[in-house]
Amino acid sequence: MVFFQARKKHLKLWRKMNDKQSKRRATGQWGEKKAAAYLQMNGVRIIASNVRTPFGEIDLIGEDEDQLVFIEVKTLRKKPFGEPEISVTVKKQSHMIDSALSYLQKNDLLERQWRIDVVSLHPLEQDRIEYRWFKNAIHN
Repeated sequence: MVFFQARKKHLKLWRKMNDKQSKRRATGQWGEKKAAAYLQMNGVRIIASNVRTPFGEIDLIGEDEDQLVFIEVKTLRKKPFGEPEISVTVKKQSHMIDSALSYLQKNDLLERQWRIDVVSLHPLEQDRIEYRWFKNAIHN
């Protein structure tokens, strides 16, 4: 009986965590679509999304004039701890640089000019969105 209760409690906790992950994933996908549209309206040609590397995932890859742009998208539904871009930690920055270099090497693009941008989104009232685009936000 104790085993069954512990298992039932564990299952409830797992479902709750899985629901949070699903909501987080849905929010991230929504933000990436909105960010891609925003960037395209501002002259960036999106060439790839959700690119996996050994160091993590690159949300968006685009071309802005002659530069290849690796884009980290941050979306928060609420501002409990400040703006979305604050969540780009030093560790995340390191992973972004390593991911970009891995992509460049794999695709024989090491000679190409490139940068890493961060786009943060914050939904406002009445279906409006506040965008912040930090060009060259993460330096090698």
